[in-house]
Amino acid sequence: MQLVEERAPDGFAVVTDVLSHQELADVANTYKRVAGFQVDALNAKPPIVPRPETPAMSSAG
Repeated sequence: MQLVEERAPDGFAVVTDVLSHQELADVANTYKRVAGFQVDALNAKPPIVPRPETPAMSSAG
């Protein structure tokens, strides 16, 4: 937000007029890393909520 304020102190209509798509992606990736929202790291952790038991399949016939 500081960079946007520096580049467009009088405001802007579209954020990509101020930041490139790459800069936006970099900011998002940094936020995800700092906040602990990295997909690989989250997927490697055990589930927070236990998974429901699935009933055994019956062999009705």
